[in-house]
Amino acid sequence: MAKKLTINELNTYYEEADTCDKNVFSEYRSNVLLMAGEHYNKGPEESRREGAKNKSRLKLRIVKNHIHRIIRHYVTSILAYSPGVQIVPQDESSMQDQKSAQLNQKVWEKGKSDYDIKAKIRTWCNDFCGVGEVAVKMFRDPNKGKLTGYEQKIDEDGTPLFDEMMQPIADESRPVFSGAFEFERIFAANLKRAPEAKEMKTARYLIYTKMVDVKHLKEVYAGEEDKIKMISETANDEYIVFDANRSSYTNTTEQTSIREFYFRPCYEYPNGYYVICTSSGILEEDELPFGIFPIVLTGFDEYITTPRGRSIIKVARPYVAEVNRASSQMALHQVTIGDDKVLYQKGTKLEQGGLLPGVRGITFQGREPTVLAGRDGSQYLGYIQTQIQEMEQAVMLDEINQEKAGQQDPMALLYRAANQHRKFSGYAEKFELFLVDVAMTYLALAKKYLSDEELLECVGREDIGNVEEFRNSQPQNYQIKGEPRDETLETMLGKTLQFQNLLQYAGSQLTREDIGTVMQQMPFGNTKEAFGHFTMESDNVKNDMLALERGKKPLISRNDDPTFMVQHLKTRMRKPDYEYLDPQIQQAYDERVAVYEEMIAENERKVMAMKNEYIPSDGPLSTVDIYIEDENDPTKPAKRAKLPQKALEWLIETLEDQGNSQDRLESLHASTLAEMAGQLVPQGGMGMPNGMGMPQMPMSGPPM
Repeated sequence: MAKKLTINELNTYYEEADTCDKNVFSEYRSNVLLMAGEHYNKGPEESRREGAKNKSRLKLRIVKNHIHRIIRHYVTSILAYSPGVQIVPQDESSMQDQKSAQLNQKVWEKGKSDYDIKAKIRTWCNDFCGVGEVAVKMFRDPNKGKLTGYEQKIDEDGTPLFDEMMQPIADESRPVFSGAFEFERIFAANLKRAPEAKEMKTARYLIYTKMVDVKHLKEVYAGEEDKIKMISETANDEYIVFDANRSSYTNTTEQTSIREFYFRPCYEYPNGYYVICTSSGILEEDELPFGIFPIVLTGFDEYITTPRGRSIIKVARPYVAEVNRASSQMALHQVTIGDDKVLYQKGTKLEQGGLLPGVRGITFQGREPTVLAGRDGSQYLGYIQTQIQEMEQAVMLDEINQEKAGQQDPMALLYRAANQHRKFSGYAEKFELFLVDVAMTYLALAKKYLSDEELLECVGREDIGNVEEFRNSQPQNYQIKGEPRDETLETMLGKTLQFQNLLQYAGSQLTREDIGTVMQQMPFGNTKEAFGHFTMESDNVKNDMLALERGKKPLISRNDDPTFMVQHLKTRMRKPDYEYLDPQIQQAYDERVAVYEEMIAENERKVMAMKNEYIPSDGPLSTVDIYIEDENDPTKPAKRAKLPQKALEWLIETLEDQGNSQDRLESLHASTLAEMAGQLVPQGGMGMPNGMGMPQMPMSGPPM
């Protein structure tokens, strides 16, 4: 049984975790302000106090938001190289792994659509680059999703109530929902770790602190007086909360701080453990549902002194501060001594002169006045530009913006994409692995929480028999693995060029199924629907083989292509792992192959039987290039034969069927032909029902 912690122990853990990263938390909060351009964000009261102290001195602070531009370019570049996750089989040659990966990919794609993962990815990438750390908590909220009904109404004594028809009475004040997954965004400053942790991903426990409305908490725990008391004890405390609307911090007494402790599965907690509490008492505690750790996180840059991630803002901050200082000084010069000044000796008199269109005249008496030109602060301009250039070099912004003009060759475009990818592979790979962890955690939760109806919506009707296959797929058993998917324009162009070369040079050697598979993998356009019928037989035989290896015996349809089925079944039977299957499964394979071989033999017997049918003799007579001699008088010259049109059509159809039959026989494996040899032998002769054979038509060439 997992060890339970007291509130005093939890408070000690919290204080230690909060103290060890206090400086980093301050940096995270300032990063949020810097991204918004709020470098010198002060309230009106503070500004008035500062103005009272410095009445005699003009102070300007110019803010140039280069940070926003840097973060925007980093986010765009990273998203261009890692937009998603592709679930691929661990063993490419294993049909089981291939199907598991396919089912998991369908469930993940449905989750991306239902929960708008694409928009969340951009938000996560902003946190990754701007704040320095991205974290998300995934869980199943039973109070969200579709409304499925209402709980049964009960009386004051707790007895269920029924109507006159003895049907349960619905309590509309207690609705029941299907449930939905939540991807809760965690601000890095609200996530604390065990002080001894060397890496955030291996920390023994993480503490997530968030503000919750006191009124909402009291509604959730209505009737539990001890928990209401805990909430009330902390409700009077004053908390400093970041206001996203004002980009500043404000005080509030309407919310209270909730601390969520999450312990990873370990020797002390085999299935993990979580505790939800306030500073005065525990509200909830139990093992992690299904032992799945709900928080996924990663950092932008890690330094050896701390496991916490640091943003690229840490590199750009000193340059931006210096640029703003110089820009402020430049503006100060423009305000104080920016205008031109006229210097004239005492006693010199200036007067308004004559006015002409576009000309203002000034007259003077005495010594000629001198004009002192104003200053625009241009002496700082070179220094500011140098600082900006140096900052862009430090954060690699010049490399992000580097363009290769005039490169229209596709191979050159692919080379440039690979070259840019290498420059930012470190940051892109970190974010890719974060997305992989998110996808794998979601799939682990989906296996446990999604109902069969919900899974059927994900995998589709064609995989209705493979729902259990999805539930049994286990990444820790190396059945599936997550890989980052690089679907940029350059990589899709590369795939298109590769497939074009394949179809151009090897297209004549590909079968209909092969062409359908290739077209479905083309990155541009939805070719799955257009060429889905090409791969229908392949999909069917895969589903049948998966069912066989689960111990089931799927029905055999008369519409199946028996030749195609035999080829694929025997290919599976020749794989090295086939001999390790259960003997009953191997027997099911043998029986299925035997049934399809019998279907092939039956079709061949039908073709052979057509040779011995009566030749139709109706239809108009048609003259053919066949010359027949007169049997009664051989001396007469041969005449061209006239045959019924239906007889000629029958002959053509019979020859075509024989040709197609021969093609199918030649495509079969030698062992299959050997097994079918006995089945193709006519049973009791293939003569006509009346014992007559096919009449032989004397044929000869034209007379010489």
